[in-house]
Amino acid sequence: MAPRPPEIPGLFTDYRKGRPTGIDNITLWNDIYIRRNPVTRQCLVTKVHWYKGRANLQHEYLRFDISSPDKAHTAILIAERLAGDITKDKHANPMDPAIGPGIPSKASSSSNSISRRLAKDEIVYATLDSIASAPLEQRCKDSDCISTLTFPEDAGPSANKIATLLVVTSALEPTYQLMNTQCYWFVATVFEALKCLFPGAKQDITGHTGGTWYQVRIPKKSSVDAACAKYKVAQSLLDVEIEEEHRVQQEVPVLLFEFAIYTYHNLNSEKKRGDGKLKNSGLQRKGNASNVGQRTSNIGQRTSNIGQRTSNIGQRTSNIGQRTSNAKLQRKPREGNASNAKL
Repeated sequence: MAPRPPEIPGLFTDYRKGRPTGIDNITLWNDIYIRRNPVTRQCLVTKVHWYKGRANLQHEYLRFDISSPDKAHTAILIAERLAGDITKDKHANPMDPAIGPGIPSKASSSSNSISRRLAKDEIVYATLDSIASAPLEQRCKDSDCISTLTFPEDAGPSANKIATLLVVTSALEPTYQLMNTQCYWFVATVFEALKCLFPGAKQDITGHTGGTWYQVRIPKKSSVDAACAKYKVAQSLLDVEIEEEHRVQQEVPVLLFEFAIYTYHNLNSEKKRGDGKLKNSGLQRKGNASNVGQRTSNIGQRTSNIGQRTSNIGQRTSNIGQRTSNAKLQRKPREGNASNAKL
């Protein structure tokens, strides 16, 4: 039994999933699944196929074969431009070549608004050799391969670099113009930009003419230069952002360790201060008890002194009583003498 594909949303699907996954907004796909996921930087493009449909519309699209980090699985990624919703611009100039053949609005007869059709640049992906990839592989078989870029092993651009290029190309011309910026323009611009940005890939040309609509070639040279310039700026900013994230991830464990040490020492300092306060409180309580004892001793001494003084007063009273008794005894003989004198 084949090993399960990696869980990398936006690129790989589970073998049990019966249908490929589609997202009709390349920028949204990049923001949600690719840009912030470091694993996508390890998923490398091995081949890029330029396909042209055989039906009347001769729709063109790109297929990217992207390997998993362990190289055990391959993802199929289809990138294409379709016609999107119609919007109205009241300030647009009907003669502006950037608009193309404008469609007058029927919403109001007094309105001079021009209808624009937005481009819908979408992504469809699945894991190769899974149930979900079958419709995509069949679609490729039903189309003509115009050209293929094969990158040397471990030398292809990463999935996040491909996503950046797709996003800047989509933003370069956000409107869908039948004779200018339709699927042919989108595919040709991305394919040629890949050759300029990532040289070294081997190109196989089958002889079919791509970037044309019924043999009418769609101009793309200026768009390729602009896409490459915008890619370099966007990818440089992303690389700085990735480097900053990596630096922060490395610093977090160090900061956590330093915080733990700081907390430990802070708690110990608080404990020591608390123990000191308790010790001082104990000494103060001992001092207070000593003072109370001293005061009690003083009160006892004062009580003893009062008792002594009371005893002295009693002694003095006794002495006074004794002296009074003696005085009476002395007066009685004198009274006897007086009586004898009368006789």
